[in-house]
Amino acid sequence: MELFYRKTQNKTNISEKPKHILCYARVSGHKQKEKGDLNRQIQKLIIEAKIKGETHPITISDVGSGLNPHRTGLKKALKLIKSGQISNILVTYKDRLTRFGFPFIQNFCSLFGVHIIEIEQSSIKSAQQGLINDMMALIACFSGKLYGMRSAKSRKSLSQKKLMQKQITRIIDREINGTTNCLIRQILAE
Repeated sequence: MELFYRKTQNKTNISEKPKHILCYARVSGHKQKEKGDLNRQIQKLIIEAKIKGETHPITISDVGSGLNPHRTGLKKALKLIKSGQISNILVTYKDRLTRFGFPFIQNFCSLFGVHIIEIEQSSIKSAQQGLINDMMALIACFSGKLYGMRSAKSRKSLSQKKLMQKQITRIIDREINGTTNCLIRQILAE
């Protein structure tokens, strides 16, 4: 790990770039975003960054599961960390950054001298309560994927039905127009 860090540091000249505080906010779904949860999170983080002396904090937000490692905001944050532009990451709770694998992200950040600061400390939980919360997160994630697959299948079926209806309507219109034209020709011929 040390060798990787030295090579990266030499390539990017980390010490020459100004460092900023990164405010990272995430909500699980669009309903939470619409209710303003994401904006409230961002505002809390910006206030905390300004208290820490950062005049222009970098803010990144995501809407998606904390179990999804492919979130665009998370990827962007990791790139900024690697580039040496970040001194600290502010999150309301560490599960906003990721539901599982937090130590991995924490170790990655420490390679670049970045500290993750949780501004609202979670209440101390027993090991059992922590395990129950993790199991509930997994169940929620997998059921969301299952319902997502079902809704995607439903949307596809609905769009196929609409397409069929349009095609049938066109055929009927053609037949009616053709029949009407034939009737008009007959009347004119008489």
